[in-house]
Amino acid sequence: MKKVISASRRTDLVAFFPEWFASVLKSEEAKVLGPSGHSYTVNLGLDVVHTVVLWSKNFANVIENRAGLKDLLQKYDQIYIHLTITGLGDTFIEPGVPPYQTSLSQIENLLEIVGKPERITIRFDPIVYWKERDRINTNLHVFEKIAREKGLLGVY
Repeated sequence: MKKVISASRRTDLVAFFPEWFASVLKSEEAKVLGPSGHSYTVNLGLDVVHTVVLWSKNFANVIENRAGLKDLLQKYDQIYIHLTITGLGDTFIEPGVPPYQTSLSQIENLLEIVGKPERITIRFDPIVYWKERDRINTNLHVFEKIAREKGLLGVY
Protein backbone atom coordinates (compact mmCIF):
# COMPACT_ATOMS: atom_id res chain seq x y z
CA MET A 1 0.00 0.00 0.00
CA LYS A 2 1.37 3.44 -0.92
CA LYS A 3 1.79 6.08 1.77
CA VAL A 4 0.97 9.74 2.29
CA ILE A 5 3.86 12.12 2.97
CA SER A 6 3.09 15.25 4.96
CA ALA A 7 5.71 17.88 4.17
CA SER A 8 6.19 21.24 5.84
CA ARG A 9 3.98 20.85 8.85
CA ARG A 10 6.73 21.87 11.27
CA THR A 11 8.84 23.94 8.88
CA ASP A 12 7.59 25.72 5.77
CA LEU A 13 9.75 23.82 3.28
CA VAL A 14 7.87 25.19 0.27
CA ALA A 15 8.39 28.86 1.18
CA PHE A 16 11.79 28.82 2.86
CA PHE A 17 13.67 25.69 1.74
CA PRO A 18 12.55 24.95 -1.85
CA GLU A 19 16.00 23.90 -3.08
CA TRP A 20 16.42 21.36 -0.27
CA PHE A 21 12.89 20.09 -0.76
CA ALA A 22 13.45 19.71 -4.50
CA SER A 23 16.71 17.87 -3.88
CA VAL A 24 15.09 15.27 -1.62
CA LEU A 25 12.23 14.77 -4.07
CA LYS A 26 14.80 14.28 -6.82
CA SER A 27 16.81 11.76 -4.78
CA GLU A 28 13.55 10.18 -3.55
CA GLU A 29 14.65 10.10 0.08
CA ALA A 30 14.93 12.49 2.99
CA LYS A 31 16.82 12.24 6.25
CA VAL A 32 14.55 13.50 9.00
CA LEU A 33 15.29 14.27 12.63
CA GLY A 34 12.61 12.66 14.76
CA PRO A 35 11.21 13.96 18.05
CA SER A 36 13.51 11.65 20.05
CA GLY A 37 16.58 13.21 18.41
CA HIS A 38 17.33 10.20 16.21
CA SER A 39 17.40 10.62 12.45
CA TYR A 40 15.74 8.28 10.03
CA THR A 41 15.33 8.10 6.27
CA VAL A 42 11.97 8.55 4.57
CA ASN A 43 11.53 6.83 1.22
CA LEU A 44 9.99 9.31 -1.24
CA GLY A 45 10.00 6.94 -4.19
CA LEU A 46 7.15 7.22 -6.66
CA ASP A 47 6.46 3.52 -6.16
CA VAL A 48 5.81 3.96 -2.41
CA VAL A 49 4.26 7.47 -2.13
CA HIS A 50 0.68 8.08 -3.18
CA THR A 51 0.10 11.65 -1.96
CA VAL A 52 2.30 14.55 -0.93
CA VAL A 53 0.57 16.92 1.48
CA LEU A 54 2.09 20.41 1.45
CA TRP A 55 1.65 22.90 4.29
CA SER A 56 2.69 26.48 3.52
CA LYS A 57 1.81 30.14 3.88
CA ASN A 58 3.30 30.93 0.48
CA PHE A 59 3.22 28.60 -2.52
CA ALA A 60 5.02 30.97 -4.92
CA ASN A 61 8.02 28.63 -5.19
CA VAL A 62 5.80 25.77 -6.37
CA ILE A 63 3.80 27.96 -8.73
CA GLU A 64 6.99 29.46 -10.22
CA ASN A 65 8.60 25.99 -10.37
CA ARG A 66 11.64 27.15 -8.40
CA ALA A 67 14.30 24.42 -8.38
CA GLY A 68 11.90 22.33 -10.49
CA LEU A 69 9.64 21.87 -7.47
CA LYS A 70 6.33 21.85 -9.36
CA ASP A 71 7.63 19.34 -11.91
CA LEU A 72 8.97 17.05 -9.19
CA LEU A 73 5.72 17.17 -7.21
CA GLN A 74 3.52 16.51 -10.22
CA LYS A 75 5.16 13.11 -10.69
CA TYR A 76 3.26 11.85 -7.63
CA ASP A 77 -0.24 10.41 -7.88
CA GLN A 78 -1.73 13.27 -5.90
CA ILE A 79 -0.79 16.58 -4.27
CA TYR A 80 -2.84 18.01 -1.41
CA ILE A 81 -2.47 21.64 -0.28
CA HIS A 82 -2.92 23.18 3.16
CA LEU A 83 -2.74 26.92 2.50
CA THR A 84 -2.22 28.47 5.92
CA ILE A 85 -3.37 32.03 6.50
CA THR A 86 -3.12 34.04 9.69
CA GLY A 87 -3.84 37.54 8.40
CA LEU A 88 -0.55 38.59 9.99
CA GLY A 89 1.70 38.22 6.96
CA ASP A 90 4.03 41.14 6.32
CA THR A 91 3.67 42.35 9.92
CA PHE A 92 6.11 42.33 12.83
CA ILE A 93 4.59 39.01 13.90
CA GLU A 94 5.17 37.26 10.56
CA PRO A 95 7.88 39.04 8.58
CA GLY A 96 8.67 37.26 5.33
CA VAL A 97 5.14 35.89 5.00
CA PRO A 98 2.97 37.53 2.33
CA PRO A 99 -0.24 39.37 3.19
CA TYR A 100 -3.28 37.10 3.14
CA GLN A 101 -4.54 38.64 -0.10
CA THR A 102 -1.38 37.45 -1.88
CA SER A 103 -1.78 33.94 -0.44
CA LEU A 104 -5.43 33.77 -1.51
CA SER A 105 -4.51 34.95 -5.02
CA GLN A 106 -2.41 31.78 -5.40
CA ILE A 107 -5.44 29.47 -5.24
CA GLU A 108 -6.19 29.50 -8.99
CA ASN A 109 -2.62 28.52 -9.84
CA LEU A 110 -2.64 25.85 -7.15
CA LEU A 111 -5.87 24.43 -8.52
CA GLU A 112 -4.19 23.96 -11.90
CA ILE A 113 -1.38 22.05 -10.17
CA VAL A 114 -3.48 19.78 -7.92
CA GLY A 115 -6.33 19.26 -10.39
CA LYS A 116 -9.31 19.26 -8.01
CA PRO A 117 -10.63 21.90 -5.58
CA GLU A 118 -11.11 19.31 -2.85
CA ARG A 119 -7.31 18.95 -2.75
CA ILE A 120 -6.92 22.47 -1.37
CA THR A 121 -7.72 23.44 2.19
CA ILE A 122 -7.48 26.97 3.53
CA ARG A 123 -6.33 26.82 7.14
CA PHE A 124 -6.71 29.88 9.34
CA ASP A 125 -4.16 29.10 12.00
CA PRO A 126 -3.34 30.25 14.62
CA ILE A 127 -5.71 32.79 16.09
CA VAL A 128 -3.57 35.00 18.29
CA TYR A 129 -4.03 37.80 20.78
CA TRP A 130 -1.31 40.25 21.72
CA LYS A 131 -1.00 43.39 23.75
CA GLU A 132 0.32 46.52 22.09
CA ARG A 133 0.29 49.95 23.76
CA ASP A 134 -2.21 48.80 26.42
CA ARG A 135 -4.56 47.49 23.74
CA ILE A 136 -5.44 43.85 23.04
CA ASN A 137 -5.23 42.98 19.34
CA THR A 138 -6.23 39.85 17.45
CA ASN A 139 -6.27 38.45 13.93
CA LEU A 140 -9.73 36.91 14.36
CA HIS A 141 -11.36 39.76 12.39
CA VAL A 142 -9.32 38.71 9.33
CA PHE A 143 -10.83 35.22 9.47
CA GLU A 144 -14.32 36.72 9.59
CA LYS A 145 -13.51 39.01 6.64
CA ILE A 146 -12.12 36.17 4.51
CA ALA A 147 -15.02 33.88 5.38
CA ARG A 148 -17.52 36.60 4.45
CA GLU A 149 -15.72 37.39 1.16
CA LYS A 150 -15.58 33.71 0.20
CA GLY A 151 -19.21 33.09 1.13
CA LEU A 152 -18.36 30.85 4.06
CA LEU A 153 -20.42 32.78 6.61
CA GLY A 154 -24.10 33.63 6.56
CA VAL A 155 -25.28 37.11 5.63
CA TYR A 156 -25.09 39.60 8.49
